[in-house]
Amino acid sequence: MPDFTTVRDRDAWNTIRGYVYQVDLTIQRWLNLQPGQTLELECGEDIDIISHSLTATPEEWQRQLEQVKHRDKSITLKTDEAVTAIACFLEHYQANPETNLLFRFTTNTKAGREQQPLHLERLSESAIAQWLREAGNGELAGFADDTSLVSQLDKITDGFPLYLSYLIDDLCHHAPKHIQNIQELDFCLGSTALNRRLRF
Repeated sequence: MPDFTTVRDRDAWNTIRGYVYQVDLTIQRWLNLQPGQTLELECGEDIDIISHSLTATPEEWQRQLEQVKHRDKSITLKTDEAVTAIACFLEHYQANPETNLLFRFTTNTKAGREQQPLHLERLSESAIAQWLREAGNGELAGFADDTSLVSQLDKITDGFPLYLSYLIDDLCHHAPKHIQNIQELDFCLGSTALNRRLRF
């Protein structure tokens, strides 16, 4: 057979590996379903788990939206995939303000460290609390003394003023009763055993 020269790389190994990882994880989620839970695929995100009881009203149902990514490199909150996931989750939240949503980002890789950190002064938790008091028209002032929430905001944004600005502005546009959802963002990092997790 004569030699044949390809004009482009048609190796689909990475794509196939990503599909296999998602299928494996989907089977794991399926096997771990509890009574009153339903599994939906490629609906809100890659894997959705809806939890409810027989007597629950639609408002009492809970939907967990999970994005699944297989990566060769480590990940940080500034990595494109992580930023995209957070943007998608906020989009779901805005489209479904009355729904009890939980968000999960699952990957095989480990948490990395930014190579070129931004040299901006990190805000303290007391400064974040003050920002809540002064944000918008006072919609979030009542949460300024919630040390748990302030701590969550600090973890999510690393005290970075620009991230805080985007997040707090977004919170101002939503009913304060839904602010607890900011704590329901789950980043699962590590192997297929998913034994390392960052909980926000």
